[in-house]
Amino acid sequence: MDEEGTKIQAIVFNDVADILQQSLQKDKTYLISTGLVKPVNPQFDSAHKRFELTFSSGTQVKELETNIDIAQLRLQFVSFKDLKHHIEHNDIIDVVGLLGDIDNLSLLKKPGGGGIMKRDMILTNTEYDTVVITLWSDLAKNEGNVLSEVADDKPIVILSKAKVTRYGGIISLSTLSITTLHINPALPEVEALKTCHNANHESATPLRGLKLQNAERVNIQELIERPLNEFQKNYCSFKGTIVSIDNMEKPWYMLKLTVGDGVRNVYVTLFEAAERITNCAVNDFINSKEKEGMNSKYYKDLIHQYGLSYIFLVKIDKKSDRIGQRLIAEEVHRDADGVSLKGTKGIIDLENTTSALQNDNTSLKNQKLKTIKVEKE
Repeated sequence: MDEEGTKIQAIVFNDVADILQQSLQKDKTYLISTGLVKPVNPQFDSAHKRFELTFSSGTQVKELETNIDIAQLRLQFVSFKDLKHHIEHNDIIDVVGLLGDIDNLSLLKKPGGGGIMKRDMILTNTEYDTVVITLWSDLAKNEGNVLSEVADDKPIVILSKAKVTRYGGIISLSTLSITTLHINPALPEVEALKTCHNANHESATPLRGLKLQNAERVNIQELIERPLNEFQKNYCSFKGTIVSIDNMEKPWYMLKLTVGDGVRNVYVTLFEAAERITNCAVNDFINSKEKEGMNSKYYKDLIHQYGLSYIFLVKIDKKSDRIGQRLIAEEVHRDADGVSLKGTKGIIDLENTTSALQNDNTSLKNQKLKTIKVEKE
């Protein structure tokens, strides 16, 4: 990036690449001479629309004492809720968000041998929308390691020139060779997000609760059968009971639930919101489960979530025709008025819940009730 905020990429080969990799440092300013300027290859992504540079053994690089202010970087941030407008054309965009969670580094093996490093992270914004971002190659290793070390501090992350993708109906972002990642840069958008995050922690009424209060409350049948164009907002809330935890053995960085009302079921994916179910970060749950197995406290706590009623705040993707098949939860709250189908001493007595179920107007009120013995754990 130059003093005017214009970005351009440089192509470097063989021994020259090894030399420059050892001498160049991110966020440092250099005077570069004797490079070759040529038109970009339209078959590949490029930081500049028209030109790119090539460095050779004759290229001279000299570090300067003055640094270029990142505020000069020309960024056009896209809000998370508007990502859907950029999916069809595989747009390359800029985003800013607060780090919610980051996965461990992994190696994606290629069929012909070898592999590529990857790491997923979750960003959230001032509206508490979330997006999953996949970091690839050096970004996954280098910047990913830095983010992992400061994750507890909830840093603000800027991604410039990331690609919008959709997989399994879920919109996410993926980095490219031209993507740059900045941590807590001195920009107005970063300061605004920090202020919002700090105010949320200090406020007696969190912003997340305000969003839930403003959400339209629907039931599961409406969620499945109602036409998408009848939803006024891109999110709504509903009440449901956890029927099963579908990926409890291998949750990775998310939790997948089957949630029902006694008649119909929907499938809910939780990222950061999973902490309300697991009572810990998903990564902590995985580590505890791997070390202690079924003796893990978090594992036992998760088992006890079966049959409990929760309020879910979920996103609505109006371009998807499978709303009832796959939902992403932004918030999860224990339903204080809900009926727990849990008994004590290993026995669930459904007869004792008859009145409550009828008052709750659930479909179980007309079903035959009986006592069921439950195995320990």
